[in-house]
Amino acid sequence: MTREEIRKRILYLLNEDVDNPVFFTEAQANTVIQEAMEVLAEEVTELRREGFIVVEPGRFIYMLPELSDVAMTPLRIWSDSDQERLDPITMKELDDFQERWMESTGDKPEWWYPVSHDAFGLWPIPVNGGQVLRVEYLAWPETLGQDTDRPNFKEELQDLLVLYGQYDGLVRQWEPERALDIFFSFAASFRDGRFKSATHKFQQQFFNRDSVGSRFARP
Repeated sequence: MTREEIRKRILYLLNEDVDNPVFFTEAQANTVIQEAMEVLAEEVTELRREGFIVVEPGRFIYMLPELSDVAMTPLRIWSDSDQERLDPITMKELDDFQERWMESTGDKPEWWYPVSHDAFGLWPIPVNGGQVLRVEYLAWPETLGQDTDRPNFKEELQDLLVLYGQYDGLVRQWEPERALDIFFSFAASFRDGRFKSATHKFQQQFFNRDSVGSRFARP
């Protein structure tokens, strides 16, 4: 759907005149559509992108905005030269494995760990630079600037944009009970497993581990 089609569906569900809305204007609807896209981007793994970084000697923390302005959360990292994937790990596991791990160096990094939602670290700290790493990340949605623009979400997720817009419009129309019903329907889309939560996957990937020793055991 285009932004115009999404907006008109929202206005129709709010009993507004789609061509001349009064209580929920076109500008408000456009803003809410963009907000809804950002909410979905945080909750589902739909928008994935890749970027590249060049490893610098002695540097071990990298920020996702260095890859792209729309980069949100790292998912996977590979060495682009040999296509070997770096294993994910947590700082707690590194603490348990080696007390002074932040001083450990190596020819190239073999593990990566989350520092924040938009930053990651490499371990061991590389003494040599020049290695190119390919980073897969979740991305923020692009801004819809025109009515003919289309969100980069599959069709069933675009239906959720309409639902979120209806919820926001009902709040503005002072209909809290109906708004809550719509919001619960929106939230249930993630609770019932229809759409996999990116946050949940991120937590599973990094914090549901086997024993620490097994993380460092190479086959």
